[in-house]
Amino acid sequence: MQAMKIVFGSLIGVAIVGGMVAVLILGFVLLFVTGFEFGDEEMAFSNAPSQIAEEEIPEQFIPIYKEAGEEYDVPWLLLASIHRVETVFSSIEMVSPVNAQGHMQMMPCSWLGWDYPNCEGLGGTDIPEAIKTDPEKIEDYGGFGVDANGNGKASPWEEEDAIFAAANHLASYIDGNKGLREALFAYNHAHWYVEDVMHYYQLYNDGFAAKDGGIVEVYGDKAWVVPHTKNLTSGYGHRTMNGEQEFHGGIDVAGGNDRGQPIVAFKDGKVVVSQGNTGGFGNLVIIQHGDDMLTFYAHLMEQGVPVGTEVKAGQMIGKMGTSGNSTGVHLHFEVHVKKEKGGFQRVDPMPYVKAFLGS
Repeated sequence: MQAMKIVFGSLIGVAIVGGMVAVLILGFVLLFVTGFEFGDEEMAFSNAPSQIAEEEIPEQFIPIYKEAGEEYDVPWLLLASIHRVETVFSSIEMVSPVNAQGHMQMMPCSWLGWDYPNCEGLGGTDIPEAIKTDPEKIEDYGGFGVDANGNGKASPWEEEDAIFAAANHLASYIDGNKGLREALFAYNHAHWYVEDVMHYYQLYNDGFAAKDGGIVEVYGDKAWVVPHTKNLTSGYGHRTMNGEQEFHGGIDVAGGNDRGQPIVAFKDGKVVVSQGNTGGFGNLVIIQHGDDMLTFYAHLMEQGVPVGTEVKAGQMIGKMGTSGNSTGVHLHFEVHVKKEKGGFQRVDPMPYVKAFLGS
């Protein structure tokens, strides 16, 4: 990356205003993303449980997830991830503010079928229980409810029925590991929900991998930002480029066969910039981590996750590219920390990532 002569040069300024991050972009037009999605074919999932999964997923549910997953050809760890997001494995309130019900929080009309006469809008607020749980009525109205335990009643309040019904719903949209996000969005029409479930699905998979076999490493609250390689091609500080001394404000990572490889968030945070431009950083994502840190991800192949997205450590936020002032495909990664008197300053990322690099 061509380094900025001054912090942010003439391109970017960042300040805290009333507790919010204000980012000023000068000299080019901002193109903010209105939607973002990665093809699941870019990722590989083992569907073998990680250590996190073994520690967190309650044992009593695992046989049900596996049986439902086998029945409907749905990854069982995805069912566990939905259960975690929806009701924390049935440990919290099981009726949502919009009347989604049961262990896996399915809307009554999705359970019974949207052809039921009362199902308009959200609908289903006064469906008689005897109708909603009748397997024959569910078949008549085209619902996803399932009588998995064979007791003659398909109920979202029964664990087996709820999990099998979720698998039945997902099966209409996915093929193996493809179309996961489309299926999750159909299950709950919210992008934040899709990313929350995918976050747990990644954590619960042993060796969640990028397409070239890179594994997302998460240590504590941090993740290594380029799963498929740890090869640093340029460090932080002064360097010589084209015969001239300049300051390089971050680290560059590239390992070969990089184009389109996933880039993931360093820590939990919120996306405050997601833009494309013809110079400087190129396609850029900036994530705010609390009030005291920003991380920059530059030269992306295309625009990254949209502004306002809440991301988790290790969650995919963009793809490697060579946009902006770049001579080859790589990630330029920066860390900015809050100054005592306000604002942010760039610092050497190495102390923050050394645990991943063995240094």
